[in-house]
Amino acid sequence: MSRRADILEKLSVIILHHNNIGMTRKCLESLSDALSDLDHEVILLDNGSTENAGSLEECTGCFRRFIRLRSDENLSFSIGNNRCVRASAGRWLLFLNNDVFLRRDTVKRLVATLAEDESIGVAGGKLLFPGEETVQHAGIGQMLWGHPSNYGVGANPADRRIQQKCERFALTGAMLCARRDIFEKVGGFDERYIWGTEDVDLSLKTRSAGYGVVYCPDAVAVHCESATLKIKNNRNAEANCALYRKLWDPVLIPAEQKYVHRLKDQGIQQVAVFGTGSAARGLAEILNAKDIQIACFTSSYVQETEGSFLGRPVLPLDWLKREQYDRLMVASQYFFEVESKILSFDPLNEPIYPMLN
Repeated sequence: MSRRADILEKLSVIILHHNNIGMTRKCLESLSDALSDLDHEVILLDNGSTENAGSLEECTGCFRRFIRLRSDENLSFSIGNNRCVRASAGRWLLFLNNDVFLRRDTVKRLVATLAEDESIGVAGGKLLFPGEETVQHAGIGQMLWGHPSNYGVGANPADRRIQQKCERFALTGAMLCARRDIFEKVGGFDERYIWGTEDVDLSLKTRSAGYGVVYCPDAVAVHCESATLKIKNNRNAEANCALYRKLWDPVLIPAEQKYVHRLKDQGIQQVAVFGTGSAARGLAEILNAKDIQIACFTSSYVQETEGSFLGRPVLPLDWLKREQYDRLMVASQYFFEVESKILSFDPLNEPIYPMLN
């Protein structure tokens, strides 16, 4: 495929940082080892920091080319990364959160995935929580409760279900490697998203353009999730979700309908739901619209009956033995963490984790 004349056969690593200089330094140190045998440049955007960034100087000399940008205001993920892309010159783009610490061979595996197969547009890897005993991300799935969630959260890193290189619905922007020509072709990150869902949107745009979105289990890093901005309770989440559904409902609604029809074809008419949060609410809405009834809700934290949720009783797990339902469905991205505790409460010993693909 043709490329602009100024695009070089190298990797551009793009990192945004806002304060937390010590964490950014640790990220850069891990990155220097991971890039040792690759032609590369690093673009670091100081995204409105108020701390002195002088302590990063000793790290910058470890890279073949290092570009420092500065924004006086704290730009969103989409805007900040798009700005860095315009300042970059690589054929491949690695978007990296400053709270991600790479294993030595991770970058090579991601770049090789793109370089060896031009039908792949973006690639991402396995992210672990600090301590490296559990998984934080093994791709992203679109869930029947209406919005995407990380796949594999809480799993053992060696779990066979997350050991295969494969196509995923989406990948996190915390560590995402993209072919530059495809990134530009689909318009980069949509700047209407504010700190959330822009990575899922990019994945779907990439697939809609005819290119693969591939999870690489051997590309491993530790992710101190949201450590920099502490945005777990992002006030923009509702607006981001509304934009996502507006743009992608033509794809999402048929997939949801197809999934529910499969459930009904299996004779499932009534379910118990593990979870009592927003995911359970969204799941209940979609199931009820298709005449699959909810017998009750449950949670591992419920010790005695706790009234009702959406008009149905909330029961302790042990009480489910008294209830009549066809299957147990899990409305939580923490399926891998709770799986062993809830197996016996599903009639087939296989609780349903309703991921659409």
